Amino acid sequence: MLNQDFQFYTREQYLEKRLIDLFPKTAYQGVVQDAIVESRNFEESYNQFTESLARYSELMQEVDSSLIVESIQQYISVEHDKDYIRLTTQEVEDLAVWDNIALAQLNKSQMDSLFTAPNRFWTTNTLAIPIVIPITLAVKFSVFRIFQSMTRSYQQAEFYFPNELCSGCKGDAFRHVFMSMQLRRYLGRTASAMIMTAYEQFNPNSRDSDKYMDLHNNRVGRGKKYWAFRGAYFRHRYDWERWGVNAKNFIYNHKNGADMDWEDGHLERCKSEADKVSSLKYIYYK
Repeated sequence: MLNQDFQFYTREQYLEKRLIDLFPKTAYQGVVQDAIVESRNFEESYNQFTESLARYSELMQEVDSSLIVESIQQYISVEHDKDYIRLTTQEVEDLAVWDNIALAQLNKSQMDSLFTAPNRFWTTNTLAIPIVIPITLAVKFSVFRIFQSMTRSYQQAEFYFPNELCSGCKGDAFRHVFMSMQLRRYLGRTASAMIMTAYEQFNPNSRDSDKYMDLHNNRVGRGKKYWAFRGAYFRHRYDWERWGVNAKNFIYNHKNGADMDWEDGHLERCKSEADKVSSLKYIYYK
């Protein structure tokens, strides 16, 4: 039964109150509106940025492969995404819940039941939920594709880098590179940048070294190395496991990495040093 306290709210107001109930330490009154404003401003400025890069590339008569636009298929149905994202049986079940929230297809009574149900996806990453769901409301991103990219990144990192998952390690670098790459494939370059940057903003790292390592590796995943991870345009267009192998091979090769002297974690020089690292290399410091 719908909680009487929420029956007179709009869908956005209701969602915000539920987020505050579930995540009182990270969600707050106004989080949905803040996310809407920030995401739209970011989308506009980032699109202008990529357009300026494209114009520069044309003037220099060079082809910057990182700017090649790949057609993004919008969410149509569970069956469509089952093939598009190569979903497992469990993932298909999760999709019905996740995208109904993103696409605002549920009434408040149904949403009330979902938010109070045990073992839902919001129990898996409580830091990301308060910002990612409002962003999806603002620009109609797929909640499922975001969290599925996150889940697969963590699972593949645990498989390929079982002893290097801590902050600063190569497994951590892989997670950010691979998730950012997947988000560009499923939602586009602007969306990838928006989501990964918002995550760092709203869930700041306690160490400067982690923040600038993550931001740099996010750019690697969605930028000039994207097509190296993505592989053949037609042959590998749906093969996310192959993308993971390509990203893993990239991280395994020490020549592709920049080992930073950031052990103490709190250094004013982290940002300036990260900016000097090529966008073709990932950063780690352990």
